Amino acid sequence: MRRVVFLLLLIALLVPRAAVAQAPADQGPSPKDSLLSATVVFVADEQEIVVLGETQILQTLELSINGGPRKGEIVTVEQGAAPSVHVVRYKAGDRVYVRQSQLPDGTVLYEIATRDRTFPLLWMALVFVALVVLAGGPRGARSLVGLVLSFVVIFYIVLPRVGAAQAPVWTALLGCGLAMPVSYYLSHGLNRKTTIALIGSALGLGLTALIAVLFVAGARLTGFSGDEAGFVQSLYGGIIDMRGLLLEA
Repeated sequence: MRRVVFLLLLIALLVPRAAVAQAPADQGPSPKDSLLSATVVFVADEQEIVVLGETQILQTLELSINGGPRKGEIVTVEQGAAPSVHVVRYKAGDRVYVRQSQLPDGTVLYEIATRDRTFPLLWMALVFVALVVLAGGPRGARSLVGLVLSFVVIFYIVLPRVGAAQAPVWTALLGCGLAMPVSYYLSHGLNRKTTIALIGSALGLGLTALIAVLFVAGARLTGFSGDEAGFVQSLYGGIIDMRGLLLEA
């Protein structure tokens, strides 16, 4: 137990507060666009339409915002008008995420982005945790703690730094350098074998990154292989290093 507490204190001291960088306000996503959690309360209209020669369902839905200062507000969304290979049919009680967009003239548009899968994923996560603890005992529980700390590093260090136009490759190496010691020592104990395995993994990771950089540069890959790359660049004002993202992936 003392070793676990020591490792947690050590990682807390090693993580620099400045590393948790936020995207500049003038270079981040537009404040006019936001993603809201909502619940379908009423299907106002439903009909079949033909789009590009294919029949699909067009729904007019009334949604209730679930949280924030707008909690309880009712918004109307038209779902199914755009061409799609698979149009989802919603019913009252379905939880969804709604994308709110504001046009230059002040008009506010709403569209359903995806279903809200929070509760199913939460139940699956609880089952996963229970199985790991039952099968692995104390070591399994320590491994879960290391996994949680790894996600903390990803969401609070790696992703904010990439969003702030930091070099993706070096950011990924930094994240691994912070997460790997905690995960290794919590899972396998503070001993010589674990230290040797950690050093070997770190050297292998560094060598892999070097080879990836050389091959991507030699092949002249840019990272612009689809519409997603253009969307990311437009969303962040062109400050994201797409080649670095390709290497990080």
